[in-house]
Amino acid sequence: MTVDLPAEHDGYDFAILCHALEQYLISFKPGPLDRIGPVIAPGVFAKMRQVKLSTAEARGSLSAPWRPDRPRALKPPEKIFTESGSYEVLLGPALGAEDADFDACWVDYFDFPRPKDGASNPGIR
Repeated sequence: MTVDLPAEHDGYDFAILCHALEQYLISFKPGPLDRIGPVIAPGVFAKMRQVKLSTAEARGSLSAPWRPDRPRALKPPEKIFTESGSYEVLLGPALGAEDADFDACWVDYFDFPRPKDGASNPGIR
């Protein structure tokens, strides 16, 4: 999966919201209570024009709605794409904060190999 990024996104968080409405942070500015760092450091992320993620290996840290009295990353990075379904790609300056402003797009993930040309697709009946 390739995500094209706007020219200016310094200070933005990057996350994926899965079908169970769990938010996985991939890039974020760690707060004073964070003990788990981002998968992509914010300084590196700020300079990227696109992010290429392998759905088989993409990882992020589970997050909860942001509050200043708790860490942003609740768990070490874990696999994001685990089941077929709709996932939302999120980009914004304070993901998880109340009334956060963000850009988003939906992607549908299918948890089975891509069929070879001419083969039937197991997800279509």
